[in-house]
Amino acid sequence: MATGHLYADEADALVRAALEHKVRNLLIQHADMAIAPVPLDLQMELARRGAFLEKYYLACGDDFRSLTVAEMADTIRRIGGEHCALVTDHGQPRNPTAVEALSRFVEQLLEADITERQIERMLKDNPRQLLGI
Repeated sequence: MATGHLYADEADALVRAALEHKVRNLLIQHADMAIAPVPLDLQMELARRGAFLEKYYLACGDDFRSLTVAEMADTIRRIGGEHCALVTDHGQPRNPTAVEALSRFVEQLLEADITERQIERMLKDNPRQLLGI
């Protein structure tokens, strides 16, 4: 289950209700987006409860400028890469393609000292776990 564009308190309530109903595959989307941010302490708490946090490149771009990739890398370190999933949220005509954006995102995360293994986990392993495959 994914939260979409929910405010922090709504995402928190949804995760609580989902866990009560034995829903275990939870994705907190757009947690870093400036228009409805999920505070880092709540992101960490949601991760402790078993949710994955979406870390998306568009939040770092010209459309939102919610944070830098270096700041996002810090949130990944604090939450733990085992609780994060990387996405671009690109595809709009004015932005690079999703493939190009993902390549840039990975390069910038590496420059911010996120390891190749952590990136592989967030791009491949965690989504598989989230999807149950």
